[in-house]
Amino acid sequence: MFIKTLTSGKFSVQVSADEQQNVVVHLKELVHMPTKVLYITTRKAPFDDGLKILDHSQIRIHKCVVNLYSKLEFVKQIISIRLE
Repeated sequence: MFIKTLTSGKFSVQVSADEQQNVVVHLKELVHMPTKVLYITTRKAPFDDGLKILDHSQIRIHKCVVNLYSKLEFVKQIISIRLE
């Protein structure tokens, strides 16, 4: 399954290469969740030489909730998409 476009109104889904069927799924709302920020602090120097050099980095996680209205079989296929 391949999601072509995602807008605030609706998006089309190509179900499979065998069927070549485009299904229009209505998207009621797209709710953005608060951004979660993870701070990571690591020691930069591998040995204890008196210097305490630390490396700081952060990871920001963005999430959103999508409310879909369509037939149950198509919603199940959309949910089963694996994102990497």
